[in-house]
Amino acid sequence: ETAWSQGKDLDLTELILQTQTPPFDKLGAFPLDSFFPAKDRMELAMLLNNILAAPGFEVWREGQSLDIPALLFAEDGRPRHSVFYIAHLGDSERMFFVTLLLSAVETWMRTQAGSASLRALVYMDEIFGYMPPTANPPSKQPMLRMLKQARAFGVGMLLATQNPVDVDYKGMSNTGTWIIGKLQTDQDKQRLLDGLESATGGSNRATLDKLISALGKRVFVLHNVHEKAPIVFQTRFAMNYLAGPLTRTQIPDLNELVGAGSVISNQSSVISGRSAAASSDVRPAPVTDAFAPLAPTPPITNYQSPIVNRKSSIGNGSLTRPAVPSAVAEYFLPMNH
Repeated sequence: ETAWSQGKDLDLTELILQTQTPPFDKLGAFPLDSFFPAKDRMELAMLLNNILAAPGFEVWREGQSLDIPALLFAEDGRPRHSVFYIAHLGDSERMFFVTLLLSAVETWMRTQAGSASLRALVYMDEIFGYMPPTANPPSKQPMLRMLKQARAFGVGMLLATQNPVDVDYKGMSNTGTWIIGKLQTDQDKQRLLDGLESATGGSNRATLDKLISALGKRVFVLHNVHEKAPIVFQTRFAMNYLAGPLTRTQIPDLNELVGAGSVISNQSSVISGRSAAASSDVRPAPVTDAFAPLAPTPPITNYQSPIVNRKSSIGNGSLTRPAVPSAVAEYFLPMNH
């Protein structure tokens, strides 16, 4: 707080030094040495210094910062799809990063205004160990809070697991849309049915049990709390060679294939952390002249985007969505989130 009030940067090295010798004499009404003796401050500084001196910690001090607005949008205002690959990390490092990422998303989320439409989507494949029913790892609390509150800010959570029995029931009861595939054990099925009953209240357990038990390959049950009955659907055949986890050397090569090899600048000239955090809604990218339809709808002239001024590049398109030719009839249906 002292560094922030003086407008100074504070790195981890300076923080350790100030832990030993703080730049103040009192904490509230008590003298500093009475509230936090010098011996205890030295022990805390030594623990922090051990983290700083660890060889494995050096890599966590490099790379792009967790600037959520910069991860959601490119410099020209287009939506960005950010993928975090953690299969090459150890268990403790995975937990550290997932907790850090969820906390950063939650902090950014609470600076946004409420929204009835989807602003951002957090997707995590295989949440085993991050929200267990009995243990309390660091990632559990931010994940539970986001499952309960994120929808009010327009942030969606899409979580996948192979074993529902390993997921806390409080998180399952706050899930609105369920896509259920074939389950191998009766324990997983019963735990899933318990979660569905908690989420919906009036679901027919016997009907759901029969549907889930009869599922085959690539067949799923879609259960939405806003719908009257579950839906059974089948996905098309998807070819996947299942190459397995990537190595450290393959990740840069994969980024180069999609043109994502360069590091994203933290100082964006178009979208800064403050301006994006202050924006209350998300708008799609503009339609350029090269892809404009032959007969576009009239543009909106009294709207100023909170993210980027698109008047110079919008052409004759719409400021809020891709323009549709006037000869095409449009129908709009209500969507429940």
